[in-house]
Amino acid sequence: MDKLGNVEFLGQLLEMNIDYYQKNAHKKIQGNLINKASTNIYKILDVCVDKSYNLVRDAESFYLVINFGDQEYLVMQPELSAPLYSSRNLALFTLTPQVKPVLQFAYQLLKDETAPDWSMYSFYLEDAVTAVDKTLKFNAIEEKQMHDNFVELLDAFNNQDEEKLIYYLKSELRMKEYGNVFGKKNYLRGQKDSLIGYVSILNEAAIRHNFPAENAYYIFNRILAKIETQEVEISFNLWLENITLYYFNEMKRYFATHNLSLAERINLYIQENIKSKLTLKELSDYFGYSERYLNKKFKEKYDITIKQYVLNQKVEVAKKMISTTNFNIKYIANNLSFKTTSHFVKVFKSLLGMTPKEYRQQISTSEKQDCLEEENTLNSVLK
Repeated sequence: MDKLGNVEFLGQLLEMNIDYYQKNAHKKIQGNLINKASTNIYKILDVCVDKSYNLVRDAESFYLVINFGDQEYLVMQPELSAPLYSSRNLALFTLTPQVKPVLQFAYQLLKDETAPDWSMYSFYLEDAVTAVDKTLKFNAIEEKQMHDNFVELLDAFNNQDEEKLIYYLKSELRMKEYGNVFGKKNYLRGQKDSLIGYVSILNEAAIRHNFPAENAYYIFNRILAKIETQEVEISFNLWLENITLYYFNEMKRYFATHNLSLAERINLYIQENIKSKLTLKELSDYFGYSERYLNKKFKEKYDITIKQYVLNQKVEVAKKMISTTNFNIKYIANNLSFKTTSHFVKVFKSLLGMTPKEYRQQISTSEKQDCLEEENTLNSVLK
């Protein structure tokens, strides 16, 4: 198989149209790109930087472009009707981190040499924005102010400054202006793409500031799924704020828990998972330490074993459920992952000196007594 044949196979595998351009000539490798892209393809080639990898979007599609320099290009464009490009997969696929390896692989197939680590550029074709609204122009002062606002927003995000973050979320930002224009024009795809681009920036900023990439992409993918499943008009500014604060709070929680001592992290894990079984083995697997070491560190901090602490906390939750709901004792025992109802009753009685049923009766009697005292007080005032 020749080099172009290798690229053709890649196009078939990824269900993409692929064309190769050199000087003023072009060769169709796979599919019907030139027919679909029309005159836009030459505008796309014009804006790509020499010796670079590019992800270019226009109003209807996106294009993966390798600019080899000296007017030589490889252009790849997906068949959007293909099953591979469902809305969620498409959103994930068109992110810079996912696209660059694909382009490097295509380079290697075409040139039969290791792909260079050129810069990766991702942008919209200018015509896509001007087609939506040609009147959206900003003067130099407005441009600088919006740029400065966005810099401050990212600074607050990275430094976990919630007050400052909220302030700059309310300020004038270029993406908000475009998002609102897309909304007025009923251009949902434009709103979604603007939000996806924004989340990409947050994600890169988070990773650069020591937020684990695995956590970052987990949050990133959850947000993308939410954005892509929206099928009706969205409130762009509200989405922008909610996305930012969701990501911000996830980062805040991560850094807060990882600055805690091991014993404090165990405690937090217990509180967050109090309704599960919470065995020492589970904790050992989760934290990566032996059961004996975990118990030792926890007891040093709280003067109680993990097992006893878990039982204490389960009983505290049970007391709240008994006093505020009509759930039967069996349901409460199951809800808190006790082996059996009798085991729950035994633990409850060992800690409080009474059974759950007796505790409920005591609560009921106490409430009746309180009501009677209130009634007597009211009667004495009215006399």
